[in-house]
Amino acid sequence: MTIKLLNSWQPEDQLTSFQQITKQLHLTNEKTESINQVFLKTVTEQNVELEQLRKQQRQSKLGLRTTIAKADEMMRLVEELRSQLNRKEEEVLAAREKEEASDKRLQELQSSIKQLETRQSKLDLRTTVAKAGGMMRLIEGSGLSKVFLFLDI
Repeated sequence: MTIKLLNSWQPEDQLTSFQQITKQLHLTNEKTESINQVFLKTVTEQNVELEQLRKQQRQSKLGLRTTIAKADEMMRLVEELRSQLNRKEEEVLAAREKEEASDKRLQELQSSIKQLETRQSKLDLRTTVAKAGGMMRLIEGSGLSKVFLFLDI
């Protein structure tokens, strides 16, 4: 019986079997080709996306460098302004001290002027009294005192 089976395995059966295997290989090859196309498409899309991401990264790095440079410039300006503010505060303090000293000196001068004016008034009064006294003696000596009494001066 085995011999019959072996003999029944004829070239026709081999051909059919070979055709089936070829068909399966062809289908497998088509599937592989399709998978390869999908894979190639995916890889291409990912390469495009990766290149876009790299471009974005370069732009971000450039933006970051620009931002850092601007921040450094702003910090330099802040320090410069802080220094100017300190100088201005020192100038204001010095001006206030000068103003206070000037006000004190002005008060001293005004006080001195008042004292001098008071002395001058006293001197003027003494001079006037002395002159009046001298005139009175002159008038009394000349006999005109009776005329002034009569005129009620």
